[in-house]
Amino acid sequence: MISILHTWGQQISLHPHLHCVIPQGGLTKNNQWKYAKSKGKYLFPVKAMSKVLEQNI
Repeated sequence: MISILHTWGQQISLHPHLHCVIPQGGLTKNNQWKYAKSKGKYLFPVKAMSKVLEQNI
């Protein structure tokens, strides 16, 4: 996981928040990439998240 802490918003006001990139898998003991078993299921429904993110742009 990679995360970046931003402390300022677009209006140059205090607005602490994180941006995170989380991989969909990881390395095995043999240094081979193994994908997470999601079977198309995510933490949040994709269509619902799309609507929320479109409103915030």
